[in-house]
Amino acid sequence: MISELCERFGITGRVKEAALEAQRQTATLTYDAQQRVQLKVLGAFIDEGIDESDLAGTTGTATTTPRARVTSRCSRASSARSAPSLGSRS
Repeated sequence: MISELCERFGITGRVKEAALEAQRQTATLTYDAQQRVQLKVLGAFIDEGIDESDLAGTTGTATTTPRARVTSRCSRASSARSAPSLGSRS
């Protein structure tokens, strides 16, 4: 991703090298909140019965059936009231 952004915006030299090094150093970093959100989103997709074939046509408007399902379910998953508890925070 960083490489593509550098190419798109003409970033070269030391700035590009620093950006690529930062990407390498942080590529494997994870944190508890990130993992909780990933689990909630994946759980929402499973609850809604969404699979890879539903995502194939999601480049259109939000009114397409699979995209509407994804959008609706993700909205519900991000709500603290409707998201299932995944345990206490560490």
